[in-house]
Amino acid sequence: MTGRRRLPSVGDLRTAADVDALPDDPVALKMLLVEAVSRGSGVETYLVYGDQWLRNAADVSALPDDPAMLKMLLMEAVNRGRRLTNSGLGRLEPGRHYVGDGTGLFVDVSEKRKVSFGQRLRIAGTGKRIELGLGSWPAFRLEEVKTKAVTHQRMARHGKNPLLVRAEVPTVAEAVEEFFKEFGPSWVGRNTERAYRASLAKYVLPRLGARRVDQVRRSDLAAAVKPAWVEYRRVGRDLLRVLRGTFRWVRAHDFRNDLPTDGVEDLLPRIEREERHHEAMSHEDVAEAVARARMFENHVRRVTPSDGMLALAFEMTILTGLRRQELVGIRWGDIDGSKRVLTIDAHRMKKKTKAHMVPLSSAAMDVLRRARELGSGTDSEGDRVFAYAEHIGDRVAIRPISPYSLSRFLQRLGLNGTLHGFRSALDDWATEKGTDAQIVERALGHAVKSKVRRAYSRTDLLERRRALMEAWGEHATRACQGGADVRRFPGPSLPLQEPHQSVLGVPRKMTRVSS
Repeated sequence: MTGRRRLPSVGDLRTAADVDALPDDPVALKMLLVEAVSRGSGVETYLVYGDQWLRNAADVSALPDDPAMLKMLLMEAVNRGRRLTNSGLGRLEPGRHYVGDGTGLFVDVSEKRKVSFGQRLRIAGTGKRIELGLGSWPAFRLEEVKTKAVTHQRMARHGKNPLLVRAEVPTVAEAVEEFFKEFGPSWVGRNTERAYRASLAKYVLPRLGARRVDQVRRSDLAAAVKPAWVEYRRVGRDLLRVLRGTFRWVRAHDFRNDLPTDGVEDLLPRIEREERHHEAMSHEDVAEAVARARMFENHVRRVTPSDGMLALAFEMTILTGLRRQELVGIRWGDIDGSKRVLTIDAHRMKKKTKAHMVPLSSAAMDVLRRARELGSGTDSEGDRVFAYAEHIGDRVAIRPISPYSLSRFLQRLGLNGTLHGFRSALDDWATEKGTDAQIVERALGHAVKSKVRRAYSRTDLLERRRALMEAWGEHATRACQGGADVRRFPGPSLPLQEPHQSVLGVPRKMTRVSS
């Protein structure tokens, strides 16, 4: 009780910030409201809540114990003593100022003195609270906005949501576009949104694109997704993921109150498919891949620097266990030569949540040395590591290698598997050597799946990973150690041809790259 007596009086409250600073104690807030009501004189000073007038302590005591609602009413009471005028809006201090006319109308003033109108309402019957914008000053005058606020308040008293009434319900195509605009930038990978759009354009939008979102049923969504679900299960799951996000956006903006995506999978056929993985080369054959890449580089680097740099990037991919998108974006400024550490920024990682530090083995440092020699003139801090100089007339253009050309490089070497499969080879090799699984996961840049484990695991195990990557580098380059001639490496041999031809008999040409 003593604590409540320390609350300021209504006369001490000047702004919305003062009211917001009050403790969320419904009893204390009601005491202040009783004081505000008792100080008024005349009907025009009464506060309005829903359909009832607050004229005395009994009316205030009957209010729900909702601190947010009580503070809103208290702010209106505070503003009764100083009526806002249209000419006085430009002199208001930054913050939120309630007009105090019983409609929940307020004025927001930014730090740059931009004045905008808004209104807070409670929808009768549902108890839902909404906040809507009513324009900015001086484009809209206070008197005009007050008229709108009264209309909205009448609608709310009759259980109607002004947001739904005044806004046109969008179509599925329009809602998808708004969802992409709001959440697309946060997705992983540049091609994710492009793939989602292509799937929607093929399966969903021709059937449902022109239909209003409040008219879409669960069966409609199931019928649209079913062809992709049956033919390409992954595409079907991606479609459901996008549609769930879209209709959550629809519900959040009050265009409908339910989620028609709930239970859609129950209407789709159950299809069991064999789990597929990236085709991977055995870790026993990795040394051959590195040897072939080294031979390729030695043969073409003076003739076609682009292919020589491609071979170096391929070897670096194996030695570091990085994904191709992460590797091609490496800049010289990302490498700490003294500590032999490469840092991949969080925004270039797959999950985009945390930077990844890669300890560089002796073999990886040797690749960087050769890349610096081959790409001389492109070794400033902001330049890409794996880039080459292309002569175009009288000028020289610096071209980084592309992820696509890096993926095709295995076929150019006559090897099976995928580039991503070398990460699996590293995992298998480390597991057979008895390496702790947590160290292997950190070396591959995988996020810790358990939330509890993430909370307690604060170390990146850099030094233990350094030992692992050093051993992996020795394993991967064992056919190239001691000055061994890689052309004598056992297995299908690669023909060494004249410099004017490319290895594997492919006609020499400039590799297309993307910036």
